Amino acid sequence: MPKDTKILIDLERMRYENTGLSNVCESLYRGLDKLNYRKYLAFYGTNDILLKINSFEIEKWKFWHKFYNPTSKKYDVLHIMHQGSSYFPSRHRKKIITLHDLNFLHENISKKKTNKFISNFNKNLVNTKYLVCISEFTKKDFIKNKNLFTFPVDMEIKVIHNGLIFKDLKDDELPVKFNELKECEYLLNIGVLHPKKNQLALLPIIENNKNLHLVLICSNKKSEYYSIFLNEVKKRGLQDRLKIYENIEEKDKILLIKNCKALVHPSIAEGFGIPPIEAMYYGKPVFVSNKTSLPEIVGKEGYYWETFEPKHMIQRYQKGIKNYLSTPDKKQKLKKWALQYSYVEMAKEYVKLYESLI
Repeated sequence: MPKDTKILIDLERMRYENTGLSNVCESLYRGLDKLNYRKYLAFYGTNDILLKINSFEIEKWKFWHKFYNPTSKKYDVLHIMHQGSSYFPSRHRKKIITLHDLNFLHENISKKKTNKFISNFNKNLVNTKYLVCISEFTKKDFIKNKNLFTFPVDMEIKVIHNGLIFKDLKDDELPVKFNELKECEYLLNIGVLHPKKNQLALLPIIENNKNLHLVLICSNKKSEYYSIFLNEVKKRGLQDRLKIYENIEEKDKILLIKNCKALVHPSIAEGFGIPPIEAMYYGKPVFVSNKTSLPEIVGKEGYYWETFEPKHMIQRYQKGIKNYLSTPDKKQKLKKWALQYSYVEMAKEYVKLYESLI
């Protein structure tokens, strides 16, 4: 290892493919590669991840690193890409932590589980020089609840928005495996089936539009909410107008976005909100709740639900679609808004922090 390799960047969460956090990790390392910034860097992750990163020094993740991780001793600075990581010593000299959200404070979970999240985060906060929040909302949420956390008095709180890698495909047509969607209009929701994502609130819109379908892209992790959601779909007789795709490839996700009528995201707990920005890049109308980080990230080009009352949601959807179809340059405006979330710009902001600590 070169003597000037001083910073270890944690990409362990890329083990969970096709997730927002995995995409953010990829955006960072590709952004650093684009900037040709590698003289001080090494990456920590699984073998599959590291095969993609042949231009950098690497440290291989092991499951037993939760109990003892000798790799970090070689480095002056650790960048932990998720506040809940369990793989690094709490008292390492200098740390940067990326805080994605404090959703565990706002979800209906047990006090025991909440305290576990807080304890784990506090371990990582020891000796942290920079706490990087992915939105102004997340920063405000941390400051509002700072009495729950223990951190250095000189720790600086920064905001660096997530950066995305937008991919342009030559072919817009859905592949054969999505043939059942080719002749219908559908709304698209991307995210884990979970109470905080609030997919149940979408069913009245589908029920009110007899020719409209609902497509969900989610992980394959089944939950109580998954069962509740499917039972409600059955109760409303919407089984034939619901399609659920689990852990699909990135290309398929893009094609499903490009062919949808709109992206719908009625989430009640977000630290950022990647799916709406992805849809905006491809010129699709985006309907979101006015909760947490979404107004900040989606901005003036989105359409908002202020409540989840069915009549309100149906009316806002109808009004938004009408506005979208009657605004000639709306697609261009949506794409322009999305482009501000550049993976290279995100990497530049992190480089400034790295340089200040070496």
